[in-house]
Amino acid sequence: MKKKKKKKKKKKAKKKKKKAKKKKKAKENKEKNKNKKNKKMKEEEEEREEEEEGQEEEEEEEEEREEEEEEEALFLTHKQTGPLYTLTHIQELTTYIQTHVLDMY
Repeated sequence: MKKKKKKKKKKKAKKKKKKAKKKKKAKENKEKNKNKKNKKMKEEEEEREEEEEGQEEEEEEEEEREEEEEEEALFLTHKQTGPLYTLTHIQELTTYIQTHVLDMY
């Protein structure tokens, strides 16, 4: 009878160890999966940020191109219509600056 009880105790202890080992492994796997998920989310976030930066750069380049085109168009119209300021305009501006602005200093 004593042998049977010892055997049962050993079996129970073995089962308990096995169960604890299984539980530990499940916990480790859960932690690994959690880490993988976090890593994947970080990578996706970085990709989104890179895409946004790329779009912003493209928009800035497009704005620069538009500004250059506007300047070029303005230059071409200036060439066609003549100078924006005539000599009299420039003389009037210089006299205004000499009389009003320079007197302040």
